Amino acid sequence: MTMIKAIIVDDEPSALEMISSLLKAESSEIEVCNTCANIDDAIREIAANKPDILFLDVELADGTGFDILDKFPDLKAHVVFITAYEHYSLKAIKHHAFDYILKPIAPEEFRKTLNEAISTIKSLPVQDNYLLDYLRKLETKKIALPARNGYKYYDIDRIILLEAEGSYTRIYFTDGQNVLISKGLRDFEVPLQGKGFLRVHKSYHINITHSGRAA
Repeated sequence: MTMIKAIIVDDEPSALEMISSLLKAESSEIEVCNTCANIDDAIREIAANKPDILFLDVELADGTGFDILDKFPDLKAHVVFITAYEHYSLKAIKHHAFDYILKPIAPEEFRKTLNEAISTIKSLPVQDNYLLDYLRKLETKKIALPARNGYKYYDIDRIILLEAEGSYTRIYFTDGQNVLISKGLRDFEVPLQGKGFLRVHKSYHINITHSGRAA
């Protein structure tokens, strides 16, 4: 069995330990090549090991995770950002993030992301432009919406209905929650195009997957 190589970058020892423990507990296919707490070590280890998955903190003591990625414009790794800050999500997308997990880490969310990454690694052929494919996949399943402290990621598949409320939009989710977004319904037409949504009224967009629930 070919092992999937991983590198973890975080300047918090407790985070390094937790991510390492979760990887060990969740999959026997992951080999942690090394853990790094600063930018120089991370750059050296990534160059030497060429990981399949990179678990990357955003704010490090000597810079940011983006400083590391900027050194590898052709990096062929699934980058999973793990951070306490929501407002870096759009920048993470621009850096071809595979996923974005907020601290404190929820084991179930980590498990889901890890399984998706492993499945993608196994199913996709190695090619020069596969980071672009990952970006498309991320854009398909996630949408960044304005929040009080920047932006927050939401799973598109969890959205049931978007309802216009004047110049705002209220979004309803499968778990019964809803959020009011300071954007008009028209602003969602392009981001949701081709993702299973249908405008059934001037005030409503529905996710046809959940059309029974929306009704």
